[in-house]
Amino acid sequence: MQSTEPTIRDLIIDLANLQAVDAREFRKKHQLDRELSVSAFPKKLQKRYGTTPDARTAFFRDLAVGLWGGGDRGEVRILAEFLLAELGGPSFVPSLRDRVQIDWRRQAFTYQPRTNLQSAFYELMLHSHLAKVCGNVDCARPYFIGKRPNERYCSDACFEQSQERAKKNWWKERGKEWRAERSSREVVKVRSGTSGEVVKYRRAPKKEKP
Repeated sequence: MQSTEPTIRDLIIDLANLQAVDAREFRKKHQLDRELSVSAFPKKLQKRYGTTPDARTAFFRDLAVGLWGGGDRGEVRILAEFLLAELGGPSFVPSLRDRVQIDWRRQAFTYQPRTNLQSAFYELMLHSHLAKVCGNVDCARPYFIGKRPNERYCSDACFEQSQERAKKNWWKERGKEWRAERSSREVVKVRSGTSGEVVKYRRAPKKEKP
C-alpha cells in the first residue's frame, strides 16, 4: 500500500503555492508548528523572519517563490544562512562541523539538514534546474518540480487547458482572415454539359457589402 504521508518535496511545493488563509493547515500538515514557533528564532532575527508563525510562514513562502524564479543574490544569501543555521537553540550561528562534511569517495561535500524546512529548501536547491512555473495562466498551483528541464506544464490537464485557450485566441484574432483566404482559394468541380468532362475552376471571393 502506497504511503500518503507528505514528502519533503511536497512540503516545498506546498509552501511555494501557499495562500495566506491556508497557513495554519499547511503547518499542521507538514508538522512545522514547533519549527516556526517564536522560540525557534532568536530575537535579533525576528524582524527579518517575522515575530509570529504566520509571519514566518509568509516569509519562507516568499523566499521559496523568489528562488523558484532563479533567486537574486539576497535570496541566495538568506538561503545559505538558513540552511547552515542552528534552529531552536540560543543562537542563530552556522554550525559547519556537524552540518557539512567531506565525502571522500564521491569527492564532494555533504550537507545534513536538521529540520523539515531546511530539508525542503535543500531539496529545492538540488533540483533548481527542474523548478518550473506552469505555463497555464489559470493554474491554481503553478509552482512545481518537473521531471525534465524543458517541461512547461505541471499536468496534462493544464497542458490541455492551455492548448484550448490558445486555439480560441487564434480563432478570435485570425479566424475571419483565415476563412476569407480559404474561400478565395476554394476549387469547385463541375461536369461540362456538352462533353461530360469534369472542369475545375476557382470560385471568386464574395464581395463584401458596402
